[in-house]
Amino acid sequence: MLGKIARHNHIMHRPLFAAVLLALGLQPGAVSAAGWETADGTAFTHVDETNSTIVALSVQCDGEMNLEVFSANDGPILNSTLGATGDFHYQPGKVQGEIDGEMFPLAAAGSEWSTVILSEGGADDNYLSPLTAPFVAALRGGTSLVLRFDLLPDRAPDGSPFETAARFSLQGAAAAMDSTGSGCH
Repeated sequence: MLGKIARHNHIMHRPLFAAVLLALGLQPGAVSAAGWETADGTAFTHVDETNSTIVALSVQCDGEMNLEVFSANDGPILNSTLGATGDFHYQPGKVQGEIDGEMFPLAAAGSEWSTVILSEGGADDNYLSPLTAPFVAALRGGTSLVLRFDLLPDRAPDGSPFETAARFSLQGAAAAMDSTGSGCH
């Protein structure tokens, strides 16, 4: 993994992580829209389906949109069957987002408590760029987000390199994001 992200606003702090996990249990948030909750300026939801250790997705909208996934092991994303991961998610072609059939090349970088999802950038940016406007618009208007990861050298059953995936409902996401800041418009 890349370790901590240098830019402070991309890192969800430990107390907020605890708030996310508590809210995923029985604690209602300030907004509850089709499985999305808010706490401390963050919109979040639980994973609908996965073959990984991913349990939650969070969106922060203070400034630019920040997207993070949280793993049950309080660490890197692992394939739940094989328990393995790679340390190269920031490289091109290793992470893909699909929103209602539209594909987006993404990248991932490890922070202390989560995995930060970014758009795939160029070599000059270490392959990490802020989330693109088309991705943000699709996230706000879509119904389902599938994050796919190429964590292992093996191919997925469909022949793609993305053998590890997590699906999230986006129903109610825009309303939850709107309540957390202006950076998600």
